[in-house]
Amino acid sequence: MAFLITYPEEKVPAASQRELAQVAQPLYIPLRHLQAVAISSEDRQLIENAPYVVVTSPFALKCLLDQFPATTITGTVLVLSQKMAGQLKQHHFDRVRIAETESQAGLQPLLAQVPGHDVVWLRGNLSVKHNLLTIFPDIQTVQLYRNEWNADLMAQVMALIGQHRITRVLVTSPSSYQRLTQIMRQLPQNFDVQRYYTLGSSTQNVIQADHNAAFCPAKRQGVLVQSLHQMYLDEKQS
Repeated sequence: MAFLITYPEEKVPAASQRELAQVAQPLYIPLRHLQAVAISSEDRQLIENAPYVVVTSPFALKCLLDQFPATTITGTVLVLSQKMAGQLKQHHFDRVRIAETESQAGLQPLLAQVPGHDVVWLRGNLSVKHNLLTIFPDIQTVQLYRNEWNADLMAQVMALIGQHRITRVLVTSPSSYQRLTQIMRQLPQNFDVQRYYTLGSSTQNVIQADHNAAFCPAKRQGVLVQSLHQMYLDEKQS
């Protein structure tokens, strides 16, 4: 029996890893390959001069920190979590604001206070379809990375799953769920999923629309730890 965690193992707190290992074998297999893309000079100027820069994913933050020294960003950076804010502070970004809750919904009150054309959202190629920021139609966007998936990546994941029988799955995004369903169709004998676990309502809604049970943390801070702990509790009580 195994749990599939579609999140990088090195980013999962050690305490959560130890807890899961008490009840099952965790398989840490992200269903994605993230790749930074080239930024045009126009987009670079847009990011540098925007009054507000929105960062909603860890990889978008990595791209920002890799390519833009703090001295080049004139505006305020809006992020989802204290952890992301801490990374910015380490790189000498002084103008940082944190969402009320650790989700895109938590950014909405902040964004409602400023003109949309003053905001630049740093995103990936798959970020638009399921995001909650489209209620602000004037927000400008810049793509910093690609979230890739192909037959070779799928084959690698299937090889890692091997002969494991997976009963619980942490799904980190709607795109990860779509990729997971592709794998499940290829390896039906490996999956007997009792419940899915998510980090936010967008992914939960997609899974529930597929008539599957999905947990979403009630508290919007520390969502990864909450979902993994619920996975542990559910298995322990089963």
